[in-house]
Amino acid sequence: MRIRVWIILLFVFASVVLVMAQTGPAGVWQGVLDTGAGQKLILQIVINKLAGGAYGITVHYVDRGTVKDLSATSVSYKDGKLDFNVEDLGGSYSGTFADKSISGEWRQGGKTVSMVLAPYKRPELSNRDMERFLGQWVGDLTYPNGLDLTFVCRFEKTEDGKLVLIANAPDSGGTEMLISDLLVEGNRLNLKMPAFQLEYTGELTAEGIVGKLKAPDNNETDFNLVRGEYRPAVIRLDITTEEMNKLRGRWVGELGTISVVFRFEQDSKGNSVIFFDIPAQNVTGGRIFKASITNDTLHLAAPGMEYKGKITGDTIDGSLTPMNQNPVPLVVTKE
Repeated sequence: MRIRVWIILLFVFASVVLVMAQTGPAGVWQGVLDTGAGQKLILQIVINKLAGGAYGITVHYVDRGTVKDLSATSVSYKDGKLDFNVEDLGGSYSGTFADKSISGEWRQGGKTVSMVLAPYKRPELSNRDMERFLGQWVGDLTYPNGLDLTFVCRFEKTEDGKLVLIANAPDSGGTEMLISDLLVEGNRLNLKMPAFQLEYTGELTAEGIVGKLKAPDNNETDFNLVRGEYRPAVIRLDITTEEMNKLRGRWVGELGTISVVFRFEQDSKGNSVIFFDIPAQNVTGGRIFKASITNDTLHLAAPGMEYKGKITGDTIDGSLTPMNQNPVPLVVTKE
């Protein structure tokens, strides 16, 4: 069974914003709809090139937050001609791609309106807008097993005047990640990470940044950030000193070609601590938040992951359960 190890950890939530080169129709486009009576609406269209050469489209009204991320039900692009329908809006568009723009007509509600789509250009942030985000923010993400993982996000201004984000989850064993390409429009913040198939959208309010994290299966989780300092996670290890002494050391197992390491150690204050490492993913020092032993069966839990196994001498025969996945056999042995 193929394991997507990023599901196990999910140690960062942000990355670059979707900005595509304008070759053919793929990219982010905007057009202005003149609805009459002096009202104009901005329609944003995201065109993605799919496997096999087909195209997928999502649309939303920039001026109306409730009308967003609507998928086109049919898309056609041939010889520079673009056509698509959006059933949720009862609208359709037909246009011709030329000179880095798409000229055509939008039909909705029995009306036809001319609309030119131009490549979307991200607005430059003013120093005043940038300063609203500068500093450190923290937020807790609650996983299905009831554990919270704290994320630390630090907005900084570079020497050339750009806003960047440095994100980390100290308890996860991940390293800091620099996000230098992010999108801020007014009070809204948008971050995407194609490699992890994650997207975060938030809004700056008096209470902090209120938003949602979207996973690959399109499920959304509330994720809010507030200004503050990082506080280490609460660790609960219900393991006796005698049990810990028997386990102390490194236990290594293989998930396909990926090694998973559990480390049972003692810190400088004499407290029992348990870590997990996944070297291939540059994960070192991920904390185990909960641990217990019942009838020689070990139970370990961290945000997004649980492990259960029967202890027999220097072998633990068990299974690893990544977040929202089925258990996967994992035998670890003591080095």
